[in-house]
Amino acid sequence: AVSSTNSAGRDNGMAIGAIMMIGLSLVQSLQEQAAIEESAELEQDELTRQQEEANLIAQEDRSARVNEADRQAASMMAGMEATGGGAGSGVEGRLGREVASNAGLDLARIEGNRRSEVGAIQGQKKASAADANQKIQQSQTKFLSSAISAGTGFTGNTQAINATKAGNAARVASARSTTGLGSRAQ
Repeated sequence: AVSSTNSAGRDNGMAIGAIMMIGLSLVQSLQEQAAIEESAELEQDELTRQQEEANLIAQEDRSARVNEADRQAASMMAGMEATGGGAGSGVEGRLGREVASNAGLDLARIEGNRRSEVGAIQGQKKASAADANQKIQQSQTKFLSSAISAGTGFTGNTQAINATKAGNAARVASARSTTGLGSRAQ
């Protein structure tokens, strides 16, 4: 009776140990996942800030280019009036179209650069999110592996103990039958 009580206590102790290992592994996994999520969120925030900055810079560049085109047109008009080539002159129209064309090309270039930069940042955001998801999945896989290992270790130890108990019981039974003590023990 004492032997079975000791082995039951040992089995319970091993089960508690396995459960504690699984619990500790779960806590570590959850902490790791929280850290990954926090880091990913900070990275996403920084990339969003960079994207907003790229948009703002492009807007400022467009505004500056439009103002420059207006100054060029005003300067050209003042120069033509001073030389007597005022309104209605063919040169005025040609120069005006040239200023507008150059400004349009510059604005298109500014917009193209903005789109490229924002597109690259969007790509970084997607890659960052995918990386965070992969790290979280790895953490979950590591936890599951640890939990399975703890459970398998408990099961394996329990099987070894049960095999040892069965072997000991067989040796005791054999000794009792050999010595003739088997009838008194029952």
